[in-house]
Amino acid sequence: MIMVNVALDAMGMAVILTLMLGAVLSNQMEEKRGRMVILLLALIFVQQASDAINWLCEGKPLYSQLLLFVNFIIFAGAEVTALVFYHYVLELLGFRAARLRGLTRTLTVLCTVWMALNLYNLYSEVFYGVDENGCYFRGPLYLLTHTYHFVVMIIGVGLALSDRGLSRRHKLALFTYAFLPVATVVFQIFFYGLSSLTYCSMTVSMLLIYVTVHLRSVARLEQADQELTRTRKAYQETLYDAETDDLTGLLMRKVLLRQADKALEQQRTEGCALWMLDLDEFKQVNDQFGHAMGDQVLMAVSARLGNLFPEGTPVARFGGDEFCVFQPEVSLEQLYRDLQHALSELNFNCENANGQVPVACSIGAAFLPPEKTMTSEELFQQADEALYISKNNGRHQYFLREM
Repeated sequence: MIMVNVALDAMGMAVILTLMLGAVLSNQMEEKRGRMVILLLALIFVQQASDAINWLCEGKPLYSQLLLFVNFIIFAGAEVTALVFYHYVLELLGFRAARLRGLTRTLTVLCTVWMALNLYNLYSEVFYGVDENGCYFRGPLYLLTHTYHFVVMIIGVGLALSDRGLSRRHKLALFTYAFLPVATVVFQIFFYGLSSLTYCSMTVSMLLIYVTVHLRSVARLEQADQELTRTRKAYQETLYDAETDDLTGLLMRKVLLRQADKALEQQRTEGCALWMLDLDEFKQVNDQFGHAMGDQVLMAVSARLGNLFPEGTPVARFGGDEFCVFQPEVSLEQLYRDLQHALSELNFNCENANGQVPVACSIGAAFLPPEKTMTSEELFQQADEALYISKNNGRHQYFLREM
C-alpha cells in the first residue's frame, strides 16, 4: 500500500511539474489567470509531496513529529488552494465578480483564521495530534478545515455554472476540479489507505483545466501577438515611408535634423560635423539625358554616400540634387580625411544604355568642437554657407568651416 501511494504521488508530481514548465515557457505568465493556474499547481505539488514524504517515513524515528507537520502542510494547503481556486473563478467572471466583494472578504478572513489555528495547533496539538505510538487522532479543526475547503470549492463552481458568459468548457473543467477530489474522499471512506488518490484527482483536474482552458488562451495570445507583429510592421513601413525619400531611400531633412538635435544635446567627447553636398552641373544631366538618367545619378550618389560612413550615420536627401550628412562623433583630423575621400568617391561616371554621365560634387561642412553648443539649424546654416563658398571657388571641392 505504501509503495502504491508513493508511486501515485510521484506520477502526479511529474505531471504537475510538466504543466508548470509548459506554463512558464508559454505566454500564460503574461496574464493573471495563467499565474493563478501556476499557483494552484504549486500548491497541489506541495500537498502531494508532503503526502509522499509521509508514506516514505512511516515507521521511522521521529515519525510522529513529522506526521503532525505534514498534516499541517496538507491542511493549510487545502485552505489556500480552495481560496485561490475561488479567486481564479472570479478572474474568469471578470467585471461580473464585483458584486461578490463581501463574500470574498468573508472567505479570506475565514481562511486566515483556519490557517492561524492550524499553525497554533502545530505547537499545542489542541485540536488534533499524534500520540506516542505514532497514531494520528483528529479533532474538530480537521472537520472545520475540510468543510471550509469544500464549501469554497462549491461556491466557486456554483458561481461558474450560474454565469452565462462563461463557456461550457470552462464550466466542465471547473466542475471536474471540484468534483473529483470530493469523489475520492468518499471513496477513501470505504477503501481506507489510498490517500494519494485525492491528490492525483486534483492533478487530473488541473490537467483538464490546463488543456481545455489555458491552451486555448495561449493560442489566442499567440494569435494576438502575431496580429500585433503585423500591425507593428505595417506601422514601421508607414513610418519609414514618411521619413525617407521615395527615390533614394535616404532620410528626409526633418528626420536628419531631429537626430542631429538629439545628438547635439548629449555630452560629447569628440566633435561633430554636418555636411552639405550639391551635384555639379546636375541640371545639364536632366536637360541632356532626361529625368530618368537624372534619377539614376541620384540613386548612384545615394548608394555611394551610404557606403562612405558607418552604419547608422544620418544621411539625407534635402531635395533636388542636395544631400546632407551628420557625423555625431568625429575628430577634426578624421573629418578632413573623410571630406577628401568623399570628394574622390563622388567623382565617377554613371553608366546606362545610352552612355556615360560624369558625376562630381561640391561639399560644404561645418565642424563643431565638443566644448561648444549649437542647434542643428544653426549648424546647417554654417554648412550651407560653406557649400556656397565651395561652389563659388570653382566647384568640385570642399570647404570646411570650423566653429
